[in-house]
Amino acid sequence: MSLSDSAGIGCFNRFETYVGIDNQYSEYFITNLAPTEDSWRNGNDREVVCVLTTDDLATSGSARGSRR
Repeated sequence: MSLSDSAGIGCFNRFETYVGIDNQYSEYFITNLAPTEDSWRNGNDREVVCVLTTDDLATSGSARGSRR
């Protein structure tokens, strides 16, 4: 499994706990920013950032517990 795949699975698995609703019923979509394999190996880059957005990209504030 690739680093990118692992990052995506990790973010997906945290979605419902964070937002408070199953992702299939949510207005939010999840993506992530993950290290490249090169930055992982050569740059000690170990951080994955999970990102939530909506269809219109007009989001602000936190989605934590929003149940949206």
